[in-house]
Amino acid sequence: MKPISLFYICIVWFAFVASACAPANLDMTPLPTETAVPTETTATSTPVVAPTEAVASNETDETSPAISNEDLVNLIVASSPDRIPAGAVEWIVDRARGAETVRNVEGGLAKKIFITERGGGKASLTFGVFDSEVAAKTYYDFIKGLRASLEFGEPRANFPENSLFGSGLYGSNAIVQEGNLFIEVSVEAFSSTSGDPLTGLTRATLSIMEEGVALGSTQSTEQAPILVDIEAIMPDTLDANGTWTKIETLPVLVENGSAIEIVYRQNTENINIYFGTFNAPSDTLIAYQNILSRGTVGTQLNTELIAVKSSSAQMGVLVEVLKAVQPIFEQP
Repeated sequence: MKPISLFYICIVWFAFVASACAPANLDMTPLPTETAVPTETTATSTPVVAPTEAVASNETDETSPAISNEDLVNLIVASSPDRIPAGAVEWIVDRARGAETVRNVEGGLAKKIFITERGGGKASLTFGVFDSEVAAKTYYDFIKGLRASLEFGEPRANFPENSLFGSGLYGSNAIVQEGNLFIEVSVEAFSSTSGDPLTGLTRATLSIMEEGVALGSTQSTEQAPILVDIEAIMPDTLDANGTWTKIETLPVLVENGSAIEIVYRQNTENINIYFGTFNAPSDTLIAYQNILSRGTVGTQLNTELIAVKSSSAQMGVLVEVLKAVQPIFEQP
């Protein structure tokens, strides 16, 4: 890859911070922060993941996903919006806390993200993908028996057949299983004056699941060669306002390109470092604009995009990232 010129097209204060450490052949333009505009979320039916091969008529009707359970769960989590409108309430995803892998999940994989709302409400959303519909239903029944709030739970209209809603002393829960997919909405705290949050939030969660599955069934998660090189060269730790430790790499679905996020953690806070490579500079610009809502700083390098998404230490981390990947961009 040829070096990129016009490195110093940037605002004065960021250039001053970065110029001492960053390679002089990179065009580094800080990404501003904007507030995402909420969109309406409607109830939808969540499809089973498309199988890679047709199932013979004399075999079981259970199917295998086109991509792995782990890749699909990661795609669903990564594609979840920062702001989730649910009725009259807007929930904010806690990106700094990141996603947690749920333990004791047999026959599949589940991850949980955490959300809050301005009235003090706290909740979590769990997304699970299983090897089969039977495995998903088994986990659904397991959670049904585990949650005290669901002991006397009831289904609600316009949700899949296997769905249950309930409230108790320690919050409220909703679980839904359809095909080989599972979701759980757990509301830990919510103002009673704002009504019941479960219906709207569960519909929004189903929409997130459906959109992630649709993306996973139509787009490849195979990494571009430059992203393989970047993932390999990124260090196990970054030093910027403390030490950040690399914990995982997540695929990111994008149009006309390929992207990953490498997650680093310090104590309980995460930073997500985004690397994308695209077919043309115009595609890079579109991706550049699409991630503005996440409190991001970054740089567009012709057809490549590098960004740091976190609530703190953005500048220092971006400088360290640029130093780390400099040898790749200096290749002829």
